[in-house]
Amino acid sequence: MEGEKRLEEEHVAKLIIEKEQRDLDLSTLKQELELVKETHELRHLQMEAEAKGAKAGLEERLKELELHLEDSRNQVKVLSAYSESKSKTFNEKEDIFKGFVEFQFGALQV
Repeated sequence: MEGEKRLEEEHVAKLIIEKEQRDLDLSTLKQELELVKETHELRHLQMEAEAKGAKAGLEERLKELELHLEDSRNQVKVLSAYSESKSKTFNEKEDIFKGFVEFQFGALQV
């Protein structure tokens, strides 16, 4: 009977040690989980901040490019108007020169 009692006590002691070990393991895992969770949250916040910064930078670059495009379009309009004006001037000069040549040619034929 004493042998059974001693075995039972040893078994209880072994179970207590196993429970304490599991409790310790569980506590360690909970701490690791909390640390991983905090690290994940910090990384998430950092990535969000980086994304916002990148988005702001891209939006600024887009505005710059849109302004550059608008300037280019305005330059095209100005150059087109200038070219058209010069073309009109040259056509007028050509007509005057043709009239002068025809007049001179007519005067030579008479």
